[in-house]
Amino acid sequence: MRHIKISGIVHTYNEEKNIAACLDTLKWCDEIIIIDMYSQDKTANISRNYTDKIFFHKKMNYADPARQFGLSKAKGDWVLVLDADERLPSQLVSVLKNISEKDKADVVYLPWKNIIFGKWIKHTQWWPDYHPRFFKKKFMQYTDNIHNFENSEGRKYYLPAKEKNAVIHYNYRDVDHFKEKTGRYTNIEAKKLYSSGKKFYIWQLIYFPIKEFVWRFILGKGFLDGWYGFKLSCLMFRYKFLTYRKLWKLKKK
Repeated sequence: MRHIKISGIVHTYNEEKNIAACLDTLKWCDEIIIIDMYSQDKTANISRNYTDKIFFHKKMNYADPARQFGLSKAKGDWVLVLDADERLPSQLVSVLKNISEKDKADVVYLPWKNIIFGKWIKHTQWWPDYHPRFFKKKFMQYTDNIHNFENSEGRKYYLPAKEKNAVIHYNYRDVDHFKEKTGRYTNIEAKKLYSSGKKFYIWQLIYFPIKEFVWRFILGKGFLDGWYGFKLSCLMFRYKFLTYRKLWKLKKK
């Protein structure tokens, strides 16, 4: 059987506290590619202990352009994409190898085990939180839009939503960390809505935040996550409110 070459790609910016633990879980890959946004800490130096394939990309407030740049550098038949705060469990490695070697799919959607405020959030629309992060290189392309990607009509496969199949994501550390990311992402999303010609109506300031809260806390059974589910649903209410308030300000200008 022909050896299937697998490339691991990680984009980084000031991730000296996370990068070693992340790259330890990618040692099995045929190559590791780092796309660094000119970190000002020891991220690049630590990464050199794992790979000499370190490339630099201008600093962005989101990952997608850097990921696309990483794809252009990858030599593997298959690509696995992780962020520095994500970990690939050892039991998942054999599953991914088996999928690639037996050609079971073209794009594999992996469940995400989100650790938020120190707790695994099992509801609130954060589980199984599928992401297409393992794929044949020719079947995926990231765009310049935040959290956006394109894949062709390849065969898609969703790994069963079990903990043993899940990538571990050490997501928001605390409320301050959540709000810091919210500030960046809502700026980007508001500008995206504005550029698309999205019309703004004052009622959207209430409608979309309430819709988000209901989707997470009620439909997503966030109440089963207890206080965490309620707090996160409220924070996502705030996220939607800020997005549309910023869109309103752009329209007023």
